[in-house]
Amino acid sequence: MPQNHAVAYHPHVELYDLNKDPWEQNDLAGRAAYASIRNNLLKRLHPHLVETKDPILQGAVTSPQHHRAVELLEGVRSR
Repeated sequence: MPQNHAVAYHPHVELYDLNKDPWEQNDLAGRAAYASIRNNLLKRLHPHLVETKDPILQGAVTSPQHHRAVELLEGVRSR
Protein backbone atom coordinates (compact mmCIF):
# COMPACT_ATOMS: atom_id res chain seq x y z
CA MET A 1 0.00 0.00 0.00
CA PRO A 2 1.62 3.30 -1.04
CA GLN A 3 2.06 5.88 1.73
CA ASN A 4 0.98 8.84 -0.42
CA HIS A 5 -1.76 7.83 -2.86
CA ALA A 6 -1.77 11.22 -4.56
CA VAL A 7 1.66 10.70 -6.09
CA ALA A 8 2.04 6.93 -5.90
CA TYR A 9 0.90 6.04 -9.39
CA HIS A 10 2.10 8.88 -11.61
CA PRO A 11 5.39 10.70 -11.76
CA HIS A 12 5.33 14.47 -11.27
CA VAL A 13 6.29 15.04 -14.90
CA GLU A 14 5.35 12.88 -17.87
CA LEU A 15 6.33 13.37 -21.52
CA TYR A 16 5.00 11.41 -24.48
CA ASP A 17 5.51 11.49 -28.23
CA LEU A 18 1.85 11.48 -29.20
CA ASN A 19 2.60 10.88 -32.89
CA LYS A 20 4.47 7.65 -32.15
CA ASP A 21 2.72 6.78 -28.89
CA PRO A 22 -0.91 8.04 -28.93
CA TRP A 23 -1.86 5.74 -26.04
CA GLU A 24 0.84 7.29 -23.80
CA GLN A 25 2.49 3.98 -22.95
CA ASN A 26 6.13 5.13 -23.15
CA ASP A 27 7.01 7.97 -20.76
CA LEU A 28 10.05 9.83 -22.10
CA ALA A 29 10.44 12.38 -19.29
CA GLY A 30 13.26 10.55 -17.54
CA ARG A 31 15.35 9.89 -20.63
CA ALA A 32 18.48 11.98 -21.12
CA ALA A 33 17.75 12.37 -24.85
CA TYR A 34 14.55 14.26 -23.98
CA ALA A 35 15.91 16.37 -21.09
CA SER A 36 16.07 19.61 -23.09
CA ILE A 37 12.51 19.18 -24.37
CA ARG A 38 11.25 18.38 -20.86
CA ASN A 39 13.06 21.36 -19.35
CA ASN A 40 11.86 23.71 -22.09
CA LEU A 41 8.24 22.65 -21.60
CA LEU A 42 8.49 23.01 -17.82
CA LYS A 43 10.02 26.46 -18.22
CA ARG A 44 7.07 27.50 -20.41
CA LEU A 45 4.39 25.85 -18.28
CA HIS A 46 4.52 27.95 -15.09
CA PRO A 47 4.02 31.35 -16.81
CA HIS A 48 1.12 29.83 -18.76
CA LEU A 49 -0.49 28.55 -15.55
CA VAL A 50 -0.12 31.99 -13.96
CA GLU A 51 -1.45 33.79 -17.04
CA THR A 52 -4.51 31.55 -17.29
CA LYS A 53 -5.08 31.56 -13.50
CA ASP A 54 -5.02 27.78 -13.46
CA PRO A 55 -6.57 26.47 -10.20
CA ILE A 56 -3.78 23.90 -9.80
CA LEU A 57 -1.59 26.73 -8.50
CA GLN A 58 -3.88 26.99 -5.46
CA GLY A 59 -3.51 23.31 -4.60
CA ALA A 60 -5.04 20.01 -5.60
CA VAL A 61 -8.07 20.17 -7.84
CA THR A 62 -10.93 18.08 -6.53
CA SER A 63 -13.06 16.22 -9.03
CA PRO A 64 -16.73 17.15 -9.53
CA GLN A 65 -17.60 13.63 -8.37
CA HIS A 66 -16.00 14.36 -5.01
CA HIS A 67 -18.02 17.55 -4.60
CA ARG A 68 -21.24 15.68 -5.43
CA ALA A 69 -20.41 12.86 -2.99
CA VAL A 70 -19.82 15.39 -0.20
CA GLU A 71 -23.15 17.09 -0.99
CA LEU A 72 -24.92 13.74 -0.75
CA LEU A 73 -23.22 12.92 2.54
CA GLU A 74 -24.09 16.30 3.99
CA GLY A 75 -27.70 15.85 2.89
CA VAL A 76 -27.92 12.51 4.69
CA ARG A 77 -26.24 13.94 7.81
CA SER A 78 -28.71 16.83 8.08
CA ARG A 79 -31.79 14.61 8.05
